[in-house]
Amino acid sequence: MNIEIEHILTGHADAIYSLCAGHENHLFYSGSADKFVGCWDDTTGLFLHPLAKTIGSIYSLYHDAERQILYVGERKGIVLLIDLTKEHPPKAIQAHEGDVFSLIEDQKKQIITGGGDGYLKVWTKDLQLIKAVHLSNKNIRSIRLSAATNEILVGLSDHTIRVLDADTFDTKQVLENHKNSIFTIEILEDNRFVSAGRDAVFIVWQRENEQWIHSETISAHLYTVNHLTLSPNKKLLASGSRDKTIKIWDAKSLQLLKVLDRDKFPENHSHSVNRLLWLNDEVLISTGDDKKIISWKLIQDSK
Repeated sequence: MNIEIEHILTGHADAIYSLCAGHENHLFYSGSADKFVGCWDDTTGLFLHPLAKTIGSIYSLYHDAERQILYVGERKGIVLLIDLTKEHPPKAIQAHEGDVFSLIEDQKKQIITGGGDGYLKVWTKDLQLIKAVHLSNKNIRSIRLSAATNEILVGLSDHTIRVLDADTFDTKQVLENHKNSIFTIEILEDNRFVSAGRDAVFIVWQRENEQWIHSETISAHLYTVNHLTLSPNKKLLASGSRDKTIKIWDAKSLQLLKVLDRDKFPENHSHSVNRLLWLNDEVLISTGDDKKIISWKLIQDSK
């Protein structure tokens, strides 16, 4: 497998914290500390237009492709709803008392947010509150839906992962093997997921007898792992870190395949890599504190 830089995209004026796919497979959105949501075209490597100006830094994005709605999680607890069809004006609500670090949609087509106030909140698509669950006095940093087990996996700054029933949102299990804040969770298979954060390791969790157990710990990066993301074909896992590197791993064996750093790629990120996004199995988007977005092209060996 070979990797090369396809595009370097610039336009944001401050650190970039969030990415999500757009309504066409070559488009994507970004959110930055410059308080702008940007729309980009990976085919041309060009910035298309700003989607919105926000009140605070943007930490999370979720795109509802069916309804063409973009949800924006901001600093100080604001969630902004943007109708991409422009039939309705943007709508902003005070969702949390702390920063909104994670936004997902569950199997019931509800929006779930996690905030710096330690609350997990469940909303209708038009942001009417359904339920609020207080999990911790620390930040909720990552939320993932495990559809196969009907569970919500929540990574927190109190060093724990809370496993919630996806119907009742009751806590089923508390996982406590990390030594610091958990920033990111990725589901590898129906019975296996990986978590990472400030302690710079991957912790692999295996499901046995309806319980998640610690399976393996892997030294992954020198510093904080900010994000993990699985390729659409589920063969590759990408990680981005405060150590300024991106690493590509075999998703099954978790063997390290490639390290993307400035020694090999002088135009690579010069600061923390905050977020990653697979546009497809061959294109990985990365971004971070250096204000730029890089589009990476993966070339599989022909054999």
